[in-house]
Amino acid sequence: MITLHLDEYKSCKPVSITGDEGVFRKLIGSLVDQRSVPNTLEDISRFGDVLHGFDPIAVIAEHESWESLFDRFNTFTPKPKGPFKKDSSKDTWVKFSKGVLDSARFLSRFNDSIKQYEEFLDRFLINEYSRLALALLLAQEIHFMGFALACNFLKESTESGAYVKPDVHIIDICQGLGISQNGANQYTVFKDVIRFAESIGEAPYRVDKAFWLIGSRKFYLSFPEDQQVRKHLQCPNTDTKKWFLESVKGQLDII
Repeated sequence: MITLHLDEYKSCKPVSITGDEGVFRKLIGSLVDQRSVPNTLEDISRFGDVLHGFDPIAVIAEHESWESLFDRFNTFTPKPKGPFKKDSSKDTWVKFSKGVLDSARFLSRFNDSIKQYEEFLDRFLINEYSRLALALLLAQEIHFMGFALACNFLKESTESGAYVKPDVHIIDICQGLGISQNGANQYTVFKDVIRFAESIGEAPYRVDKAFWLIGSRKFYLSFPEDQQVRKHLQCPNTDTKKWFLESVKGQLDII
């Protein structure tokens, strides 16, 4: 069960830029993966027609501005959840419209060629600094993304296994194990996890996913979301990160 999750990256290779399983769909899907946003946007697969089958070139051909795309979402039937305040920079649909159009513009530079896109990604696999640079680039290029979501997109949409997402679970465990210093920020932890993974001969993805499973207890490939996974683990604590660190600190000489 654990291996199933740790090796999921091996099936993450995109086969196209466009389409339901394409890079564009995955990229804008990553924008939804943040607190409270799914409650408003819900399942974005329903916008396939609006986004021309998730074709970035067709999207920018129709919409020269985010306002145009915003209006298209606002007139969608059935009506999406609002409030659709175009004059508010904090409105979820404003931020999403900007993010979708930025994503389309970014991917359109690859001329719908998955080969060109993969060659672009390969140039950043030199070391932890170059991978960090790509995540930062995406965070700057695409509105509503941010560093952590950029990391998650790269981690979950490439088969290299070379990326990690330094979320709260990864940061807590890395600091608890001494992989990162206490107080380390997301950027430092990102590099530290990659270095640690390489030092033990593992793909960074597998290290990230192992720590994330410990912290979240979400074995999503094996159990429904509404099932209490903790009861399947011989773990006496609700705080599994604390339990894990207490279990191994004697073996690793962690104080």
